[in-house]
Amino acid sequence: MNTGQDSRALIAGRGRTLNAFVEVLDPPEDLDPAGPLGATTVAVKDCFYDAGRIPTMGSRVHPPAWDGMAEVLLRLRAAGLDLVGYTNLHEWAIGGTSTVTATGPIRNPWDTSLVAGGSSGGSAAALAAGLVTAAVGTDTGGSIRIPSACCGVVGLKPTQGRVPTRGYVGDGGPTDQVGPMARSLSMTRRLFEVLIGEAVAEVKVGGLRIGIGRGHPFDNIHSDVGAAYESAVATVTGLASTVDVEVPGWDEQWWANSVLFISHTGRQVAAEIDSRPEEFHPDALRVLEWGLSRPDALLEQMREVKVAATRQWSSMFDDIDVLVTPTLPSLPPPIEDLQIRLPEDVSSADAAFGRLCGPMNLTGVPCLSLPCAQVGPLTVSMSLTARAGRDDVVLALGRAFEDATDRAWVDRVAELIAE
Repeated sequence: MNTGQDSRALIAGRGRTLNAFVEVLDPPEDLDPAGPLGATTVAVKDCFYDAGRIPTMGSRVHPPAWDGMAEVLLRLRAAGLDLVGYTNLHEWAIGGTSTVTATGPIRNPWDTSLVAGGSSGGSAAALAAGLVTAAVGTDTGGSIRIPSACCGVVGLKPTQGRVPTRGYVGDGGPTDQVGPMARSLSMTRRLFEVLIGEAVAEVKVGGLRIGIGRGHPFDNIHSDVGAAYESAVATVTGLASTVDVEVPGWDEQWWANSVLFISHTGRQVAAEIDSRPEEFHPDALRVLEWGLSRPDALLEQMREVKVAATRQWSSMFDDIDVLVTPTLPSLPPPIEDLQIRLPEDVSSADAAFGRLCGPMNLTGVPCLSLPCAQVGPLTVSMSLTARAGRDDVVLALGRAFEDATDRAWVDRVAELIAE
């Protein structure tokens, strides 16, 4: 485990290649090593208020000032964690690649020519490079799970509302959650316990009923990802009883989530879009203007989809305890070519990545992404999803999977392969 001094030295050295940090903080003088995580180093996505410090949101357009401190930061410090700094993110958290920030793209530690994923790209890159031992991200349409999968770390999107959002810019929005990231399931779980302020219940994995995602869209994935997914499914099948599951209405649910969260963000910065549009990155401005222009009738329709989808997913979990799906349909693409070419279509990385993640945000259920196979230096990840409130179930199955695969992808640290 890195000390705070180690982390800060690494960030100032080889970590500069990644563009993962917006600001590195001085070591605190009052750390409590007796806290539940001792003096563990942690990085936090730069969208939380810290006693008057204004988050950058990965942009030249910052949110308004607020003198308070985010509840998440209060809990981290009370637990004795060393907050090393604030990590960079896709501008205003509206993209899945982290190529659009005020300071240029965030780079993948396993190959710096590749994307780190977004929008919590800085947090994932910092973990994969060994710059910190834990990190906090946020997830509106995959923003914890996408970069976790791109960088080969573990990321949990908790049940909506499980982690407090006071002091989080915009208070999270209609489908947003705050969650932990780390290089192992055990550290992810321990950080989650700090964030929610209570212990997570132990669950016996052997009695779980596991649904394996089949059909659309899980069959529209790259062959290398598909092979990795099937290998992971074989391991899961040895842990508990499984059954194949299809999820109807998936694309409509992904689209509804995208409309709702982009519209919410566009409205947050409506005044700035009108008064100083040139200060946004052109790609971010295009997406924000699109969100701002969504008519009220469409938003109401998407809210109705949300209600129906939440009911549908609750019914699905009457028959299974966990849904297993691929986290992403492909490996991370080059920063210079963000098109994802799949068997059935070609689309932007934002769309291709978000499609497999968005319905979990719309329905507010917990979803864990963790590495499950390796392709060259990169890892492929799978997602474990459970009924709202059953974060304990996905964490338990995740730990059982790590153990069943001899912890092959636990605590891997990239050597920063240059482009």
